[in-house]
Amino acid sequence: VKKKWADLKLSTKKRLAALKRSTTQTGGGQPDPRFVLTPTEERVSALIGPESIVGISVGGDTDEHVSIHEE
Repeated sequence: VKKKWADLKLSTKKRLAALKRSTTQTGGGQPDPRFVLTPTEERVSALIGPESIVGISVGGDTDEHVSIHEE
């Protein structure tokens, strides 16, 4: 089940990236219909959240926290 979930998340992220590329290639117009998400992919996208797909927005300082290995 864990592998299936990991595979589903990965394939959804790839399709979302392709959809985004398709949208920017058309100048912000309609994306390529081949990259429209299935209902399952839409639900997975909602569950994993936008940070998992597009990354964390500006404003976080990764050097702010010292890891255990650095101490």
